[in-house]
Amino acid sequence: MEDKTVCFVSAGLAGLSAGSQSKAKSRNGASFSSVFFANKIGSSSFCQNDAKLYRTPREIKEAPRQLVLEAAVSPRKVLVIGGTRFSGVYLVKRLQELGHDVTVFNRGKTPMPKLHTETEAQYQQRLRSLRTIVGDRTDPDSIKSKLSHERFDVIYDNNGREVGDTKPLADIFRDSVEHFIYMSSAGVYKMSDSSLPYKESDPVDPKSRHKGKYETESYLKEIGIPYTSIRPTYIYGPQNYNEVEN
Repeated sequence: MEDKTVCFVSAGLAGLSAGSQSKAKSRNGASFSSVFFANKIGSSSFCQNDAKLYRTPREIKEAPRQLVLEAAVSPRKVLVIGGTRFSGVYLVKRLQELGHDVTVFNRGKTPMPKLHTETEAQYQQRLRSLRTIVGDRTDPDSIKSKLSHERFDVIYDNNGREVGDTKPLADIFRDSVEHFIYMSSAGVYKMSDSSLPYKESDPVDPKSRHKGKYETESYLKEIGIPYTSIRPTYIYGPQNYNEVEN
């Protein structure tokens, strides 16, 4: 794909939480109220004069899907919390395929599995290029001792359930990370057949069993970290460890 600067300026990109829910911030501290995806994330200017701009929902919808999702992003240092179970495995593999420097943080109890789509040689090569930091995300002291001296451009928090799970991580990187991506859940919404499909602005259910996810989103917004919250419905497929799929 052509390596050029691409800027997406919109609320609501590729189904991700955006606009007021997501902000981009450059290294020099300048903040932007809209979402920017570019191959020069972190530079003092996101949208240069020769950049291709996608501003309106229609423009973004009509943009090439590959471009929207990957946006010719240059390699970044990426931290994935977990990464060895189900969707995290595919995320790590895809990030590696895109040339990013990937580190996973987990308890070290579950080895990275081989996917049915890769050969043994590809699997071994992927393992060699993957860095693992062993620690316990449920222990704030463990997170601080293992990660406070590290630097990452992008962080994926795939398995935080309560605000207390994500807070220590966000507090460490709030002033340095380019983007924090949080895996929330569509379960935060207040159920209503009349409002399907749900929109970001729809009311949430304070009694939902996923209320911890929404509280985490609120905390990320409160501290001003550049973040995106993803609210998927049920995820299924190979590597799912839920007994209902056996």
